[in-house]
Amino acid sequence: MRPYWQLYKKLEGLPEATPEPVAEPELTLPLRQAWKLLIDLLTQELVYEQQIEFLERCLKHDLMNSNKSSNFWVKFGKLLD
Repeated sequence: MRPYWQLYKKLEGLPEATPEPVAEPELTLPLRQAWKLLIDLLTQELVYEQQIEFLERCLKHDLMNSNKSSNFWVKFGKLLD
C-alpha cells in the first residue's frame, strides 16, 4: 500500500509527516453494517409517513373544496359532457 499512499499524498498535496492510514479492525464491520441497516429502515419509514401525510392533506383539501365549482373533478365532468 505504500506506493499508493505516497502517490496519494503527492497528488493531494499532503505534508510528508502525514501518517499512512491503518486498516480498520474487523470488529467495526458488523457495527457499520448494523448502523447502515438502521438508517435505511428509518429512512424508508420516514418516506412512508411523508407519503401518507401528503395523501391525507390532498383528501382533506378535496373534501373542503368538494362543494366549490373550482373542484377539478367537477370541471373534468363538465368536459366529458
